[in-house]
Amino acid sequence: MVALILSCSANILAQEILINLPYNSTLKNYYKTHSRDIFEKKNIQSDTLELPFFDDFSTLSVIPDPNRWVDYAAYVNAGYTSYIMSSLSDVNPAHSPPSIGVVTLDAIDPSGVVYSHLLPTIPAIADYLTSKPINLNYSPADSVYLFFYYQPTSVGNTPESHDSLILEFFSPVDSAWHHAWCAEGSNDSVYRKANVPIRDTVFLQMGFRFRFKNYASLGSNYEPSWLSNCDQWNLDYIYLDTNRHYNDTIFKDVGMLYPIKSILKDSLEAMPWKHFRAAGQSMVNYYINMIYRNIAVTDTFNVGRFVKITEMSHSVPPYTSDDNYDNAPPNQIIFFPRTFSYIFTSNETDSAGFEIKCYLDINSANPPSHLFRPNDTATYYQKFKNYYAYDDGSAENGYGISGEGTQNARLAYKFKCFKKDTLRGVDIYFNNTLNYYTVSKNFYLTVWNDNNGLPGDTLVSLIGQHPDSSVDYHTYPLPNPLIIDSGATFYIGMKQTTNDMLNIGFDRNRDSHTKLYYNISGTWTQSTQKGALMMRPLFGNALPLNIKNNPDAFAKAIEVYPNPSGTLINFIIPETYSNANIIITDMCGKQVYSAPASQKTIDVSNFPAGVYLLKISDAMNFSITQKIIVMH
Repeated sequence: MVALILSCSANILAQEILINLPYNSTLKNYYKTHSRDIFEKKNIQSDTLELPFFDDFSTLSVIPDPNRWVDYAAYVNAGYTSYIMSSLSDVNPAHSPPSIGVVTLDAIDPSGVVYSHLLPTIPAIADYLTSKPINLNYSPADSVYLFFYYQPTSVGNTPESHDSLILEFFSPVDSAWHHAWCAEGSNDSVYRKANVPIRDTVFLQMGFRFRFKNYASLGSNYEPSWLSNCDQWNLDYIYLDTNRHYNDTIFKDVGMLYPIKSILKDSLEAMPWKHFRAAGQSMVNYYINMIYRNIAVTDTFNVGRFVKITEMSHSVPPYTSDDNYDNAPPNQIIFFPRTFSYIFTSNETDSAGFEIKCYLDINSANPPSHLFRPNDTATYYQKFKNYYAYDDGSAENGYGISGEGTQNARLAYKFKCFKKDTLRGVDIYFNNTLNYYTVSKNFYLTVWNDNNGLPGDTLVSLIGQHPDSSVDYHTYPLPNPLIIDSGATFYIGMKQTTNDMLNIGFDRNRDSHTKLYYNISGTWTQSTQKGALMMRPLFGNALPLNIKNNPDAFAKAIEVYPNPSGTLINFIIPETYSNANIIITDMCGKQVYSAPASQKTIDVSNFPAGVYLLKISDAMNFSITQKIIVMH
């Protein structure tokens, strides 16, 4: 169920609100751009897998590896396990995964939105994670066990006791799924181990499969702008093999535990390239916090910690740090600030990017198995474009000010400019609520100067609107750009016009709450919610043409989901575009459907299965053509 920070009373007090996401934009965008690949891989008739079967989800590939799994609704990530950490004392071993990356089962469907069949307080099946067929033609004496870690998630929403995680085995003998194991929901967020024996000969067959599924239930719909994702479970280190036993839960492995982060000071994830060059290397923290873990119980390993930095345009040579080895004691988490000496430079003038890779090298005559090697590396992309950012671009929660009396509440985000430049606009990452409740809600986009560490005089105030399409960031250009002096502190934010929570993206893996302020009754108060609001000031050259006159923006603004589908296909077209029409043709060019886009839904249940071309065009002759896949 959805966990709300406030109780649902008749008059809800005005406060900061932090909720879980009503949809997963990363999964949604991946699904849109890779739908054909997913469809093709899902239907490949591949050979049955051989043991050992292992996946620790350390490649962070958004969807489960199609070489091992047949489902693509579960979400491969590190965001629902990461924390804001600056020292080893911030790391809780019991709440930490065995290594970097997990797969999350929740209430979000493959297209990234809440499952439409879920009901309040009544659990129903949501996600599946299903293995490909496996050769399990063994005898009970071969001692086959399926091992895994599981956690009622801690960064997301924890499942209640009536919500559950289920493991099932498929028997090729009777072609049926059988219950094998289950866990009730709880709020302790501890990673636990499960080791399930497979002894029945109906499963010890060629073509065996296993799957996880979760039961989820929505919360109360008392406040429509708060409805969101819920009942999340994390899975990791899924291992199926022979010659195991019940107490055999020990692995000999050393791997990265959490992602690495920005090298910029002042909590910044990104800043304009020209501003960075003006500020100089003084903005760089010349160390990277590497957090890794030796999960072995008795083995000590000598571990090398390396940093490799590559300028993405390859205009300067890559850098690799020198040797730095140290022992990793058994059953220990190591927090290591790895220093490096690299000058961030590039021949690029307006923007630059750097791949920062931290990796481990095990110096041992008896190293861990090659199965566990992918978790030895963590990669981060340091971006320098035309904006400042405290967030990493992914939202784990939604943030807003809501409750009685907040229709005039103000929200301000503090930044410092490191080069005299023109403030052109603001990017805001909005989460759409369930059923798009907050779409078209108005607010005043606002810019303030600084008054002794708090927002001062209003420099800009212009009407804005919650977009009807939340794909990444929505840009609000300033009609009269502002000149911001070097070294000046300024604030970007908004003044609300309703008491609805506008649900701005909130990054739980970064922390800039000391730079975030809200004002409900005349006094500015510093936020108490640890994280980073996903709001960014845009600097430099004039922004691209308004979306209304930009054909590229037209293509980016259209959303078509789910794809593939066997029932309904929905699409979102901003109201900016007038008289849009939809035409669908088969791959031979024969038109099979035509209608105004205003109906926003297409029933494809009667379409023969296959690939079609969907074309959306508007009165200005802007158009987009996209492949859609009909599956039954």
